[in-house]
Amino acid sequence: MNASSLLPARPGFAAAPRRDILSLLLDAAGATVRWLARHYQRRRAIAHLSSLPDHCLRDVGLHRSQIVSAVNGVDHDRARRSFPY
Repeated sequence: MNASSLLPARPGFAAAPRRDILSLLLDAAGATVRWLARHYQRRRAIAHLSSLPDHCLRDVGLHRSQIVSAVNGVDHDRARRSFPY
């Protein structure tokens, strides 16, 4: 038995790592919930746009093949201009 095992534990010393782990777990859970919410929101937007007739898509400047990219925020015209070849 060594002398350090006889000393009383400092208040809050053992609780700090547990609090850090808990906050990391809560942060990870929150990030997962936010990711799932964005994912389902994108899926709903894709489903809604896909249900529109072609003339309505043309009115908003989309072709049916651009729906997923538009929902995900990809601008094909800008991407095409940045690659001149």
